[in-house]
Amino acid sequence: MRAVEAVIERKGADSMDSVLYALTDTNAQVRYSAVSGALPLGLRLPDGTLENLAQYDRSHFVRMLALKAIAEVPGADNVQTRSMAQAALADPHPDVRAQARDVLATLKHADRPQGLSDTANLYKRLHAKQLSRNGRTWRRQP
Repeated sequence: MRAVEAVIERKGADSMDSVLYALTDTNAQVRYSAVSGALPLGLRLPDGTLENLAQYDRSHFVRMLALKAIAEVPGADNVQTRSMAQAALADPHPDVRAQARDVLATLKHADRPQGLSDTANLYKRLHAKQLSRNGRTWRRQP
């Protein structure tokens, strides 16, 4: 485990071969260390690697980390991430299901508009205009 982290730390971005080799190890801690060591360096694992780990790894720790990593990859495809998280809701381990719920909640929060939509702003202006025509002013209720 420490050996994998040491190789990743020493080689940095050139450690991809070592990471991929470690992901095939029978020891779950080695696979976990490979993923957790690669992520902070920004190593981009080959397409499908994290998805495969999230769905099929024998260790629930590795599945959780892979699912978290899928959601945190810069420029991640939200549709694919949502699909992976929804599939993980059926995982046999409760911690993986909890991670899936966290990912889905994060995606839902990110999808939420940050302010009033254009339609809501238009409605607010039209409503205020109508009230002023009737001799009343629009005020926000406390």
